[in-house]
Amino acid sequence: MPGLIGLFGGTFDPIHLGHLQSVSLLDKVLGFNRVYWVLSARPPHKESINVSIEHRYAMLQLVLQNHSNFVADDTEIARADKSYTYTTVESFRERYPEKSLCLIIGGDSLHNLHTWYRYEDLLEQVNLIVMQRPGYTMQLPSFLHKRQVQSRNQFNADKVGQLLLFRNSDFDVSSTKIRNILAEKKSSKSDQVLIKNFLPQSVTNYIEQHKLYK
Repeated sequence: MPGLIGLFGGTFDPIHLGHLQSVSLLDKVLGFNRVYWVLSARPPHKESINVSIEHRYAMLQLVLQNHSNFVADDTEIARADKSYTYTTVESFRERYPEKSLCLIIGGDSLHNLHTWYRYEDLLEQVNLIVMQRPGYTMQLPSFLHKRQVQSRNQFNADKVGQLLLFRNSDFDVSSTKIRNILAEKKSSKSDQVLIKNFLPQSVTNYIEQHKLYK
């Protein structure tokens, strides 16, 4: 079986422990050689980002520095144009021609996957891992049905174009919720608990130091 390389993209605005815990659980199931956390620097499907690329990448590095097989990746930062996933996957395919690439996405991305740049070609380059997200159903669009494998045991790393649903990642937190709390002048006790439980202390310190999300 070839080694598995995970590609987990996101704006990470900011990165939080929901991200980390979800991917860590997935890593225990699939046993990746390495997971690249690809900062989506200029995502075509998002109109605005709250803080700069530099701040988001610095926070990503802070959180991942103690995880040996998780790597903060600047592939999309280095490109001046839009952050198309297909182009990113092409660059990783050149770096790892003999490895199996697994693109990790959230369940919220399923419903607009057909709008992604060259999505049909993309699905022929990678295996797709879809993680449960709070508030989103895991119902597959019809064009993905034939790609689904029902369990880890059916997942064959020698192939591409497979889709595996991972339902053990439904952490009830989001970057949007965290940003909204940080922007408030006063927060409730429950909000303070959420921040404490899901925002790494290194990120909290960085946000306070640079006065972000105010």
